[in-house]
Amino acid sequence: MTLLLALVLAPPAIADDIDLGDIEIDLDDIDLGSSGHGDESSTYTGGLTERKNDLGDNVPVTVTHYGGNITVRCTEGDQISARIDFSVEGTDRDRLKAYGDGIGLAVWGDANGAGAKTRMPSKSSAIQRADVPLMVSAPPGTRLTVQGRDGWVQITNCTGALKASSTAGGVFAEGRYDSFQVTSQDGDVKVELTGNSVINASSAATSTKGKVELILPDDANVKLAATGAEVRVEHLVSGTNTDTNVSGNIGNGGPSVRLSAPKGEVKVKTP
Repeated sequence: MTLLLALVLAPPAIADDIDLGDIEIDLDDIDLGSSGHGDESSTYTGGLTERKNDLGDNVPVTVTHYGGNITVRCTEGDQISARIDFSVEGTDRDRLKAYGDGIGLAVWGDANGAGAKTRMPSKSSAIQRADVPLMVSAPPGTRLTVQGRDGWVQITNCTGALKASSTAGGVFAEGRYDSFQVTSQDGDVKVELTGNSVINASSAATSTKGKVELILPDDANVKLAATGAEVRVEHLVSGTNTDTNVSGNIGNGGPSVRLSAPKGEVKVKTP
């Protein structure tokens, strides 16, 4: 594991300028100076990166992060890698350092499965803001599960069966999926089925407070049930068609696809 930490009294460092792969710092050599306990705001930044090679083909992947935004991109290969660049702001330097040092990242993988998971410390009142995004690169597989809580989730270029959720942020997923279960409590949900995606199992997309959008291939064969404050479907549906409920067969029918946004709009669009 490579670990980079810095403490400044200026605006937050830009994480994209940090090359974690080339820099190794011994924390024992860092002099942070005296503790700050006044009103002057401090920023503590750092980074973590982990990688696991020699995975099997089409392995299931699980990603869990409860401390910020999540980005997952699937790329061809036999490895999974994950990176965090964090920035913490507050008025107590000792507590900033303790919080930053408490952030952890673990990556694992073999022929049976792979994943990335973070450890987030408890946030004291001295922490004014914590930005802890997780970026994951993984091989496309048969099953992908992503769990978030305090930020949005973005998933691109993945395949197979998808499960993704977030409490505080929206969820956007683009890829060649054969089923999906995507939920958000406070944000919007968008699922874009690309290429020759064919839904072969029951699927659902739900937002409690936001809106839901599904981009579905023209030649899809599914049984749709879409309900929301307003519902718009571009495909031809044989069944019920009202402003708030569109239910019935698209194409020849098939696996059920449930879309729900009680307080927002539901849209089903063609590519």
